[in-house]
Amino acid sequence: MTSRDLTPLPDLAHELPRAGPAQSRRPIYVDLLPPCNVACPAGENIQAWLSALEAGRHEQAWRGLVADNPLPAIHGRVCYHPCEGACNRSELDSAVSIHAVERFLGDLALERSWSFPAPIVRSGKRVLVVGAGPSGLSAAYHLARRGHEVESVKAAVTIPVAVKFSPYLSSIGEMARRLDEAGADGLVLFNRFLHPDLDVESLAVVPGLGLSHPTDGRLPRTWIALLRGRVQASLAASTGVDGPDDLVKYLLAEVVMTTSSLLRHGPAHARALLEGLSTWMARKGFSTIGEVRGKLAVAPEEDETARERAAYVAALRAANASTRGPW
Repeated sequence: MTSRDLTPLPDLAHELPRAGPAQSRRPIYVDLLPPCNVACPAGENIQAWLSALEAGRHEQAWRGLVADNPLPAIHGRVCYHPCEGACNRSELDSAVSIHAVERFLGDLALERSWSFPAPIVRSGKRVLVVGAGPSGLSAAYHLARRGHEVESVKAAVTIPVAVKFSPYLSSIGEMARRLDEAGADGLVLFNRFLHPDLDVESLAVVPGLGLSHPTDGRLPRTWIALLRGRVQASLAASTGVDGPDDLVKYLLAEVVMTTSSLLRHGPAHARALLEGLSTWMARKGFSTIGEVRGKLAVAPEEDETARERAAYVAALRAANASTRGPW
């Protein structure tokens, strides 16, 4: 037996007079947010909608989720999910895959056509939202929930509205579909950002205004071929056009526009592009642009995933058979 096994005697000379050990503090229960809620940039009540989902109440879980985030199907794919990095479940085994659950609820809501509730009270105020990207759509959603009448740019103008968006999204197809559902008349693939560079002599950051190159057209052409027939909006590409062949390649997918080639060769280059297109059409037996547009696009009833996989395998085999192979 050690001294730890015995209750120590009270120090009557220095402590409050008492006959033995007494409790002097009372625990207080404090209800705080879990770390995942705190880490979420959208401020979602993750604990609440996860609990509803665990109980099998899927629609209730979705409604709790969209109270803060109206685009769970998109954010469940593109969010870098800092909530999972803060999840204290990782100290036991692994973090809860919150972004996967969010994506599941978003897809389920689209599948079952769950609708957002109308605001109870109208404020009488009108707000014009410029932009139909995730930020613009989210802003319009939360303003509408607070009773404001939201008017989009599309409703305020009579000309068609096209949205040019970035290629740096992990779910380009989902974003295109949501923009199409939001009413965009056209989708332009893709926005070219200004990339600054470093000057090693002056030790300064210099503006980067680089004109597009024909190799830049492969990504937008791929997505235009995949999206054609799957969205109602018109599709156009805005990068990678330099000569008539580039013009033809884009038209075989859908629509084309060019700026870099005119800046590089001058406005008269437009005539060279059109003449080259006319020569190619005559050689191939096409009489109208309509016969060319979308001729090599992926049909809506075709499995685009299987096609991409087949193209990947074919590229590997071609490389393996070339002078650079075998791998």
